[in-house]
Amino acid sequence: MVKIYSKTARRAASQEMKLGKMICGFVANAMSALDVLAASFIVLRDGVGDATISVAAEQEIPDIRKAFGEDNDVLLAYVVCQKWIATKFLLADGSQVMPVGTLVTALQGIENKTFYINGMSPPYSTAKSV
Repeated sequence: MVKIYSKTARRAASQEMKLGKMICGFVANAMSALDVLAASFIVLRDGVGDATISVAAEQEIPDIRKAFGEDNDVLLAYVVCQKWIATKFLLADGSQVMPVGTLVTALQGIENKTFYINGMSPPYSTAKSV
């Protein structure tokens, strides 16, 4: 059975880093609220630019793992979501946008595996790099 817990936090501009302790609290709260011991866990992280992905991961993943206590065998996916303003996916002839939900995996970043999901709205929505 899949259980989902969602939590967001608003931070001031330029305060997107060093969120490990906060995210650890969210993870602990999720496991308590859902009354589960996680076998796997996905963290969707926003607000991290290309230059700081490695720094954010190094700072935050150890803190996130602390929420699992002694059970550090939990499979953890730490996914950085980025919004690329100028990325648009159109048919080769430019006549239409790609269908909503189209997954693009052929474009890869230099350091990290990248995929894009074509958004729902507006019709010529910016694709979301994940």
